[in-house]
Amino acid sequence: MELGVPARCYSSADGSLVSYDGTLGNHLTPGTYLFDVSDGRRPAESVHIRWDAALVAVATFEDSDEPPSEVSIWDTSVAGGWVHQDPSDAYVPAATGATIANLTTTIGGTAAGGTVLDLSGLPSKRGRIKLVVTTTGYFHCFANSKGG
Repeated sequence: MELGVPARCYSSADGSLVSYDGTLGNHLTPGTYLFDVSDGRRPAESVHIRWDAALVAVATFEDSDEPPSEVSIWDTSVAGGWVHQDPSDAYVPAATGATIANLTTTIGGTAAGGTVLDLSGLPSKRGRIKLVVTTTGYFHCFANSKGG
Protein backbone atom coordinates (compact mmCIF):
# COMPACT_ATOMS: atom_id res chain seq x y z
CA MET A 1 0.00 0.00 0.00
CA GLU A 2 1.49 3.23 -1.13
CA LEU A 3 0.13 6.56 0.06
CA GLY A 4 -1.87 8.30 -2.64
CA VAL A 5 -2.11 5.23 -4.88
CA PRO A 6 -5.60 3.79 -5.43
CA ALA A 7 -6.30 0.18 -4.50
CA ARG A 8 -6.15 -2.20 -7.46
CA CYS A 9 -9.65 -3.05 -8.70
CA TYR A 10 -10.47 -6.43 -10.26
CA SER A 11 -13.59 -7.73 -11.95
CA SER A 12 -14.81 -10.89 -10.23
CA ALA A 13 -16.07 -12.16 -13.59
CA ASP A 14 -12.60 -12.83 -15.02
CA GLY A 15 -10.00 -11.32 -12.67
CA SER A 16 -9.17 -8.53 -15.10
CA LEU A 17 -7.74 -5.30 -13.73
CA VAL A 18 -10.15 -2.36 -14.03
CA SER A 19 -8.49 0.88 -15.11
CA TYR A 20 -8.44 3.91 -12.83
CA ASP A 21 -9.53 7.18 -14.44
CA GLY A 22 -7.49 9.93 -12.74
CA THR A 23 -9.51 11.94 -10.25
CA LEU A 24 -12.78 10.27 -11.26
CA GLY A 25 -11.89 6.81 -9.95
CA ASN A 26 -12.86 3.42 -11.35
CA HIS A 27 -15.80 3.60 -13.77
CA LEU A 28 -17.90 0.60 -12.81
CA THR A 29 -20.87 -0.97 -14.58
CA PRO A 30 -23.25 -3.48 -12.92
CA GLY A 31 -21.30 -6.46 -11.56
CA THR A 32 -19.01 -7.43 -8.68
CA TYR A 33 -15.62 -5.78 -8.14
CA LEU A 34 -12.85 -6.53 -5.68
CA PHE A 35 -10.41 -3.90 -4.39
CA ASP A 36 -7.11 -5.17 -2.97
CA VAL A 37 -6.52 -3.27 0.30
CA SER A 38 -3.45 -5.11 1.54
CA ASP A 39 0.08 -5.91 0.50
CA GLY A 40 0.22 -9.46 1.93
CA ARG A 41 2.54 -8.49 4.80
CA ARG A 42 0.22 -6.38 6.90
CA PRO A 43 -3.45 -5.47 6.94
CA ALA A 44 -4.82 -2.10 5.99
CA GLU A 45 -5.68 -0.11 9.09
CA SER A 46 -8.13 2.11 7.28
CA VAL A 47 -9.76 2.28 3.89
CA HIS A 48 -11.08 5.52 2.42
CA ILE A 49 -13.88 5.04 -0.11
CA ARG A 50 -15.83 7.60 -2.09
CA TRP A 51 -18.34 7.59 -4.90
CA ASP A 52 -20.18 9.82 -7.35
CA ALA A 53 -23.89 10.64 -7.21
CA ALA A 54 -24.81 8.06 -9.88
CA LEU A 55 -23.36 4.92 -8.26
CA VAL A 56 -25.70 2.42 -6.61
CA ALA A 57 -23.75 -0.35 -4.86
CA VAL A 58 -23.06 -2.23 -1.64
CA ALA A 59 -19.50 -2.27 -0.26
CA THR A 60 -18.39 -4.90 2.26
CA PHE A 61 -15.04 -5.86 3.75
CA GLU A 62 -13.58 -9.38 3.50
CA ASP A 63 -10.28 -10.73 4.77
CA SER A 64 -8.09 -13.81 4.47
CA ASP A 65 -4.85 -15.25 5.84
CA GLU A 66 -4.49 -17.65 2.92
CA PRO A 67 -1.69 -16.97 0.41
CA PRO A 68 -2.53 -15.51 -3.01
CA SER A 69 -1.36 -18.79 -4.58
CA GLU A 70 -4.34 -20.52 -2.97
CA VAL A 71 -7.00 -17.79 -3.01
CA SER A 72 -6.64 -14.90 -5.45
CA ILE A 73 -7.88 -11.42 -4.66
CA TRP A 74 -10.65 -11.75 -7.28
CA ASP A 75 -11.71 -15.28 -6.39
CA THR A 76 -15.29 -15.60 -5.14
CA SER A 77 -15.61 -19.37 -5.67
CA VAL A 78 -13.40 -20.83 -2.91
CA ALA A 79 -15.71 -21.47 0.04
CA GLY A 80 -14.19 -19.92 3.16
CA GLY A 81 -11.22 -18.44 1.29
CA TRP A 82 -12.46 -14.92 1.98
CA VAL A 83 -14.38 -14.16 5.17
CA HIS A 84 -16.95 -11.37 5.32
CA GLN A 85 -16.27 -9.12 8.33
CA ASP A 86 -19.11 -7.02 9.73
CA PRO A 87 -18.41 -6.43 13.44
CA SER A 88 -21.12 -4.58 15.33
CA ASP A 89 -18.51 -2.41 17.07
CA ALA A 90 -16.92 -1.17 13.81
CA TYR A 91 -16.34 2.57 13.68
CA VAL A 92 -17.33 4.09 10.36
CA PRO A 93 -18.12 7.81 10.15
CA ALA A 94 -21.44 8.86 8.65
CA ALA A 95 -21.45 9.56 4.94
CA THR A 96 -23.53 11.57 2.50
CA GLY A 97 -25.37 9.46 -0.07
CA ALA A 98 -25.03 6.16 1.80
CA THR A 99 -26.36 4.11 4.68
CA ILE A 100 -23.72 2.53 6.90
CA ALA A 101 -24.23 -0.44 9.23
CA ASN A 102 -21.10 -1.90 10.82
CA LEU A 103 -18.65 -2.43 7.91
CA THR A 104 -21.37 -2.52 5.23
CA THR A 105 -21.87 0.64 3.17
CA THR A 106 -24.98 0.83 0.99
CA ILE A 107 -24.52 3.55 -1.64
CA GLY A 108 -27.87 4.86 -2.82
CA GLY A 109 -27.22 6.81 -6.00
CA THR A 110 -28.58 10.00 -4.46
CA ALA A 111 -25.44 12.04 -3.71
CA ALA A 112 -21.69 11.88 -4.02
CA GLY A 113 -20.00 11.01 -0.75
CA GLY A 114 -17.35 9.04 1.06
CA THR A 115 -16.25 7.53 4.34
CA VAL A 116 -13.29 5.89 6.07
CA LEU A 117 -13.51 2.29 7.32
CA ASP A 118 -11.52 1.67 10.51
CA LEU A 119 -9.99 -1.81 10.18
CA SER A 120 -7.41 -1.48 12.96
CA GLY A 121 -9.00 -4.27 15.03
CA LEU A 122 -8.85 -6.87 12.26
CA PRO A 123 -5.58 -8.86 12.21
CA SER A 124 -5.65 -10.66 8.84
CA LYS A 125 -2.80 -10.23 6.38
CA ARG A 126 -5.00 -9.74 3.32
CA GLY A 127 -8.11 -7.66 2.83
CA ARG A 128 -10.44 -6.59 0.09
CA ILE A 129 -13.44 -4.40 -0.45
CA LYS A 130 -16.15 -6.29 -2.30
CA LEU A 131 -18.36 -3.92 -4.25
CA VAL A 132 -21.58 -5.15 -5.83
CA VAL A 133 -22.70 -2.52 -8.34
CA THR A 134 -26.29 -2.28 -9.58
CA THR A 135 -26.13 1.17 -11.28
CA THR A 136 -23.08 2.49 -13.16
CA GLY A 137 -20.91 5.14 -11.51
CA TYR A 138 -17.43 6.04 -10.26
CA PHE A 139 -15.80 4.65 -7.10
CA HIS A 140 -12.49 5.47 -5.37
CA CYS A 141 -10.73 3.19 -2.89
CA PHE A 142 -7.51 4.02 -1.02
CA ALA A 143 -5.97 1.90 1.77
CA ASN A 144 -3.60 2.95 4.53
CA SER A 145 -1.38 0.96 6.89
CA LYS A 146 1.01 2.23 9.54
CA GLY A 147 4.39 0.69 10.11
CA GLY A 148 6.50 -1.54 7.93
